Amino acid sequence: MPDNKFIIADINESEGIAWLTLNRPEKKNALSIALLNELAGILRSLADNDKIRCIVTSGAGGTYSSGRDLYDMRGQENRRRTRGIGGVAEIVDIMRKLPQATIAKVGGWCLGGGLALINGHDIVIGADTAMFGMPEVIPGRYGATATPTLFHAGIPFKKAFFISLTGRNLSGVEAERIGLISQVVPEKELDSYVETLVKEMASRNGATLENAKI
Repeated sequence: MPDNKFIIADINESEGIAWLTLNRPEKKNALSIALLNELAGILRSLADNDKIRCIVTSGAGGTYSSGRDLYDMRGQENRRRTRGIGGVAEIVDIMRKLPQATIAKVGGWCLGGGLALINGHDIVIGADTAMFGMPEVIPGRYGATATPTLFHAGIPFKKAFFISLTGRNLSGVEAERIGLISQVVPEKELDSYVETLVKEMASRNGATLENAKI
């Protein structure tokens, strides 16, 4: 796999796990087009790797993602969408079709496009101190990608509207309570908990995991 600038990819075929880290810590892992293209390319390559049974995403620097890179988006708004530049929605679509189990490990901020991204995963483990939200409504924007994923995630409508219409953030504990994430753990235990969980899942038969997702 070629070297990437914005995604740290640790592909461990012997354990059956691909660890993917969003790597723009100086920008709170804001989702630029370049980062999303790298992530899409890696995910597509992993789809055909039957040695990998679990894919884990996380963010460098203590934050999962602050959402779409607004500066980057301004440079794209007058251009037609081209093949391979489908934004976060493309990543969500790819992840939902992957044969592998997908797990998001969320610490720190998970906002806007980052929230949409985790809604494309099968399992989300969050730190109790993590913060989840959609701030788009505050400056007068609409979360065109994040909002639909809230409803696809299956959380109650009233909770989904609360997130999208108020712009207020939920803690990891609150996010777990409404079903936005799978499980919440103390921040200091997040890394070890996810590592144990993923290794346990990756020990299972790949075909079983794939068919369970179907």
